[in-house]
Amino acid sequence: MKKFGIICVILICIFTIGAGRVYWQHKINKTAAEAKGSLSDSKQISSNRTYTHNSSKKSIKSLTSHLPKVLKEKINKFHDGDKPIQIVITGDKSILKVGERLQSLLDEAYGKEVFEVSALNFHNENSHDIYHNDGAEKIIKQRPDAVIYTPPVIEDDEQVTTSDTEDIMMFMKQDIEKALPKTAYMTEPPNRVTSKPYINDRLKEIKAYANKNDLTYLNYLKRWPQSNHKLDNLLDASGLKPNHKGLDMWADYLGDYFTGQKL
Repeated sequence: MKKFGIICVILICIFTIGAGRVYWQHKINKTAAEAKGSLSDSKQISSNRTYTHNSSKKSIKSLTSHLPKVLKEKINKFHDGDKPIQIVITGDKSILKVGERLQSLLDEAYGKEVFEVSALNFHNENSHDIYHNDGAEKIIKQRPDAVIYTPPVIEDDEQVTTSDTEDIMMFMKQDIEKALPKTAYMTEPPNRVTSKPYINDRLKEIKAYANKNDLTYLNYLKRWPQSNHKLDNLLDASGLKPNHKGLDMWADYLGDYFTGQKL
Protein backbone atom coordinates (compact mmCIF):
# COMPACT_ATOMS: atom_id res chain seq x y z
CA MET A 1 0.00 0.00 0.00
CA LYS A 2 2.84 2.31 0.87
CA LYS A 3 4.53 1.53 -2.45
CA PHE A 4 1.27 2.24 -4.30
CA GLY A 5 1.05 5.66 -2.64
CA ILE A 6 4.61 6.48 -3.67
CA ILE A 7 3.88 5.47 -7.25
CA CYS A 8 0.79 7.69 -7.30
CA VAL A 9 2.79 10.67 -6.05
CA ILE A 10 5.44 10.12 -8.73
CA LEU A 11 2.77 9.87 -11.49
CA ILE A 12 1.11 13.07 -10.27
CA CYS A 13 4.46 14.91 -10.34
CA ILE A 14 5.20 13.70 -13.87
CA PHE A 15 1.74 14.76 -15.06
CA THR A 16 2.09 18.20 -13.42
CA ILE A 17 5.48 18.82 -15.01
CA GLY A 18 4.25 17.69 -18.41
CA ALA A 19 1.15 19.85 -18.26
CA GLY A 20 3.20 22.85 -17.17
CA ARG A 21 5.63 22.35 -20.03
CA VAL A 22 2.79 22.19 -22.57
CA TYR A 23 1.23 25.36 -21.10
CA TRP A 24 4.44 27.41 -21.23
CA GLN A 25 5.33 26.14 -24.72
CA HIS A 26 1.90 27.31 -25.88
CA LYS A 27 2.46 30.66 -24.13
CA ILE A 28 5.85 31.12 -25.79
CA ASN A 29 4.51 30.25 -29.25
CA LYS A 30 1.60 32.67 -28.80
CA THR A 31 3.92 35.49 -27.71
CA ALA A 32 6.25 34.86 -30.66
CA ALA A 33 3.32 34.89 -33.07
CA GLU A 34 2.06 38.19 -31.62
CA ALA A 35 5.52 39.73 -31.90
CA LYS A 36 5.80 38.59 -35.51
CA GLY A 37 2.39 40.04 -36.27
CA SER A 38 3.36 43.34 -34.63
CA LEU A 39 6.54 43.56 -36.75
CA SER A 40 4.54 42.82 -39.89
CA ASP A 41 2.06 45.59 -39.04
CA SER A 42 4.91 48.06 -38.49
CA LYS A 43 6.32 47.38 -41.96
CA GLN A 44 2.87 47.76 -43.48
CA ILE A 45 2.35 51.14 -41.81
CA SER A 46 5.72 52.36 -43.08
CA SER A 47 5.19 51.19 -46.65
CA ASN A 48 1.71 52.73 -46.81
CA ARG A 49 2.67 56.01 -45.17
CA THR A 50 0.41 58.98 -45.83
CA TYR A 51 1.21 62.62 -45.26
CA THR A 52 -0.92 65.45 -43.90
CA HIS A 53 -1.23 68.73 -45.80
CA ASN A 54 -3.59 71.44 -44.58
CA SER A 55 -5.43 68.87 -42.46
CA SER A 56 -6.24 66.64 -45.47
CA LYS A 57 -4.63 63.35 -46.41
CA LYS A 58 -2.52 63.28 -49.56
CA SER A 59 -0.83 60.25 -51.07
CA ILE A 60 2.91 60.22 -51.58
CA LYS A 61 2.27 59.94 -55.33
CA SER A 62 0.30 63.18 -55.28
CA LEU A 63 2.80 65.04 -53.09
CA THR A 64 5.77 64.13 -55.29
CA SER A 65 4.07 64.57 -58.66
CA HIS A 66 6.37 67.41 -59.83
CA LEU A 67 9.66 65.98 -58.57
CA PRO A 68 12.50 64.36 -60.54
CA LYS A 69 12.39 60.56 -60.55
CA VAL A 70 15.54 60.15 -58.44
CA LEU A 71 14.02 62.29 -55.67
CA LYS A 72 10.65 60.55 -55.85
CA GLU A 73 12.38 57.22 -55.26
CA LYS A 74 14.16 58.51 -52.15
CA ILE A 75 10.93 59.86 -50.69
CA ASN A 76 9.08 56.61 -51.46
CA LYS A 77 11.76 54.63 -49.59
CA PHE A 78 11.81 56.94 -46.58
CA HIS A 79 10.81 55.42 -43.24
CA ASP A 80 10.46 56.94 -39.78
CA GLY A 81 13.86 57.11 -38.15
CA ASP A 82 15.76 57.44 -41.44
CA LYS A 83 18.16 60.31 -41.97
CA PRO A 84 16.19 63.30 -43.36
CA ILE A 85 16.24 63.94 -47.09
CA GLN A 86 18.70 66.79 -47.61
CA ILE A 87 17.92 69.82 -49.79
CA VAL A 88 20.57 72.49 -50.37
CA ILE A 89 19.44 75.80 -51.85
CA THR A 90 22.02 78.40 -52.86
CA GLY A 91 21.88 82.18 -53.18
CA ASP A 92 22.75 85.36 -51.33
CA LYS A 93 21.70 86.09 -47.76
CA SER A 94 18.05 86.41 -48.89
CA ILE A 95 18.02 82.68 -49.55
CA LEU A 96 18.27 82.01 -45.82
CA LYS A 97 14.68 83.22 -45.34
CA VAL A 98 13.50 81.27 -48.36
CA GLY A 99 15.08 78.13 -46.93
CA GLU A 100 13.46 78.65 -43.53
CA ARG A 101 9.98 79.03 -45.01
CA LEU A 102 10.47 76.08 -47.36
CA GLN A 103 11.44 73.93 -44.37
CA SER A 104 8.24 74.95 -42.58
CA LEU A 105 6.09 74.14 -45.63
CA LEU A 106 7.69 70.70 -46.06
CA ASP A 107 7.25 69.93 -42.36
CA GLU A 108 3.57 70.80 -42.66
CA ALA A 109 3.05 68.60 -45.71
CA TYR A 110 5.23 65.57 -44.97
CA GLY A 111 5.75 65.76 -41.23
CA LYS A 112 8.85 66.82 -39.36
CA GLU A 113 12.19 65.07 -39.88
CA VAL A 114 11.42 63.95 -43.44
CA PHE A 115 13.28 66.86 -45.07
CA GLU A 116 16.13 69.04 -43.94
CA VAL A 117 16.66 72.27 -45.91
CA SER A 118 20.06 74.00 -45.81
CA ALA A 119 20.65 77.42 -47.34
CA LEU A 120 24.15 78.01 -48.70
CA ASN A 121 24.90 81.73 -48.72
CA PHE A 122 27.18 82.88 -51.57
CA HIS A 123 26.72 86.50 -50.50
CA ASN A 124 28.33 89.06 -52.88
CA GLU A 125 29.92 86.32 -55.00
CA ASN A 126 29.37 86.28 -58.76
CA SER A 127 29.27 83.14 -60.89
CA HIS A 128 33.05 83.11 -61.47
CA ASP A 129 33.68 83.53 -57.74
CA ILE A 130 31.36 80.69 -56.83
CA TYR A 131 32.82 78.27 -59.33
CA HIS A 132 36.50 79.08 -58.84
CA ASN A 133 36.12 79.20 -55.04
CA ASP A 134 34.96 75.56 -55.04
CA GLY A 135 31.26 76.31 -54.80
CA ALA A 136 30.41 72.88 -56.18
CA GLU A 137 32.66 71.25 -53.58
CA LYS A 138 30.93 73.14 -50.79
CA ILE A 139 27.61 71.75 -51.98
CA ILE A 140 28.97 68.22 -52.47
CA LYS A 141 30.44 68.24 -48.96
CA GLN A 142 26.91 68.42 -47.55
CA ARG A 143 25.94 65.31 -49.56
CA PRO A 144 22.48 66.59 -50.48
CA ASP A 145 19.72 64.57 -52.10
CA ALA A 146 18.56 67.66 -54.01
CA VAL A 147 20.27 70.92 -55.00
CA ILE A 148 18.52 74.13 -56.01
CA TYR A 149 21.19 76.33 -57.60
CA THR A 150 20.39 80.04 -57.95
CA PRO A 151 22.73 81.75 -60.45
CA PRO A 152 23.82 85.13 -59.04
CA VAL A 153 22.66 87.20 -62.00
CA ILE A 154 22.50 90.44 -60.01
CA GLU A 155 26.07 89.97 -58.73
CA ASP A 156 27.17 89.06 -62.26
CA ASP A 157 26.09 92.48 -63.54
CA GLU A 158 29.01 94.20 -65.34
CA GLN A 159 31.35 91.38 -64.25
CA VAL A 160 30.18 88.13 -65.85
CA THR A 161 28.57 87.64 -69.25
CA THR A 162 25.21 85.92 -69.54
CA SER A 163 26.91 83.16 -71.51
CA ASP A 164 29.36 82.52 -68.68
CA THR A 165 26.55 82.54 -66.12
CA GLU A 166 24.77 79.87 -68.16
CA ASP A 167 27.91 77.78 -68.63
CA ILE A 168 28.63 77.80 -64.91
CA MET A 169 25.07 76.63 -64.20
CA MET A 170 25.90 73.59 -66.33
CA PHE A 171 29.40 73.13 -64.87
CA MET A 172 27.91 73.07 -61.37
CA LYS A 173 25.42 70.42 -62.47
CA GLN A 174 28.12 68.27 -64.05
CA ASP A 175 30.46 68.48 -61.05
CA ILE A 176 27.70 67.71 -58.54
CA GLU A 177 26.23 64.82 -60.51
CA LYS A 178 29.68 63.33 -61.10
CA ALA A 179 30.33 63.23 -57.35
CA LEU A 180 26.72 62.47 -56.35
CA PRO A 181 24.99 60.69 -59.26
CA LYS A 182 21.78 60.14 -57.27
CA THR A 183 21.37 63.82 -56.40
CA ALA A 184 18.62 65.81 -58.14
CA TYR A 185 19.98 69.07 -59.58
CA MET A 186 17.59 71.97 -60.11
CA THR A 187 18.03 75.62 -60.85
CA GLU A 188 15.95 78.74 -60.29
CA PRO A 189 16.28 82.43 -61.13
CA PRO A 190 17.06 85.17 -58.65
CA ASN A 191 14.35 87.81 -58.21
CA ARG A 192 13.32 90.40 -60.76
CA VAL A 193 14.51 93.97 -60.10
CA THR A 194 13.35 97.52 -60.82
CA SER A 195 16.51 99.60 -60.43
CA LYS A 196 18.33 97.77 -63.25
CA PRO A 197 15.58 96.47 -65.53
CA TYR A 198 18.00 95.08 -68.14
CA ILE A 199 18.82 92.37 -65.60
CA ASN A 200 15.28 91.06 -66.12
CA ASP A 201 16.16 90.47 -69.78
CA ARG A 202 19.10 88.33 -68.66
CA LEU A 203 16.73 86.28 -66.54
CA LYS A 204 14.67 85.50 -69.64
CA GLU A 205 17.82 84.33 -71.45
CA ILE A 206 18.79 82.08 -68.56
CA LYS A 207 15.31 80.56 -68.47
CA ALA A 208 15.53 79.81 -72.20
CA TYR A 209 18.97 78.24 -71.71
CA ALA A 210 17.73 76.04 -68.87
CA ASN A 211 14.76 74.82 -70.90
CA LYS A 212 16.90 74.20 -73.98
CA ASN A 213 19.33 72.08 -71.94
CA ASP A 214 16.65 70.14 -70.03
CA LEU A 215 17.55 71.58 -66.65
CA THR A 216 14.86 71.35 -63.99
CA TYR A 217 13.95 75.04 -63.75
CA LEU A 218 11.86 76.22 -60.81
CA ASN A 219 10.27 79.30 -62.30
CA TYR A 220 8.70 81.00 -59.27
CA LEU A 221 8.86 84.29 -61.22
CA LYS A 222 5.79 83.20 -63.17
CA ARG A 223 3.84 84.40 -60.11
CA TRP A 224 5.65 87.73 -59.95
CA PRO A 225 4.31 90.79 -61.79
CA GLN A 226 6.11 92.19 -64.83
CA SER A 227 5.50 95.90 -64.30
CA ASN A 228 7.84 97.95 -62.13
CA HIS A 229 4.91 99.51 -60.29
CA LYS A 230 3.71 96.14 -59.02
CA LEU A 231 7.23 94.80 -58.51
CA ASP A 232 7.86 97.57 -55.99
CA ASN A 233 5.52 95.75 -53.61
CA LEU A 234 7.86 92.74 -53.58
CA LEU A 235 11.24 94.51 -53.36
CA ASP A 236 13.16 96.47 -50.78
CA ALA A 237 14.06 100.16 -51.16
CA SER A 238 17.07 99.35 -53.35
CA GLY A 239 14.85 97.76 -55.99
CA LEU A 240 17.32 94.84 -56.13
CA LYS A 241 16.39 92.47 -53.32
CA PRO A 242 13.08 90.92 -52.29
CA ASN A 243 11.27 92.14 -49.20
CA HIS A 244 9.38 89.88 -46.81
CA LYS A 245 6.39 89.53 -49.14
CA GLY A 246 8.65 88.75 -52.10
CA LEU A 247 10.55 86.10 -50.14
CA ASP A 248 7.28 84.46 -49.06
CA MET A 249 6.05 84.28 -52.66
CA TRP A 250 9.36 82.78 -53.71
CA ALA A 251 9.32 80.13 -50.98
CA ASP A 252 5.61 79.36 -51.44
CA TYR A 253 6.22 78.41 -55.08
CA LEU A 254 9.01 76.03 -54.04
CA GLY A 255 6.74 74.59 -51.37
CA ASP A 256 4.01 74.00 -53.94
CA TYR A 257 6.53 72.34 -56.25
CA PHE A 258 7.68 69.93 -53.55
CA THR A 259 4.15 69.08 -52.40
CA GLY A 260 2.38 68.55 -55.71
CA GLN A 261 0.31 71.73 -55.71
CA LYS A 262 -0.78 73.62 -58.82
CA LEU A 263 2.13 75.71 -60.17
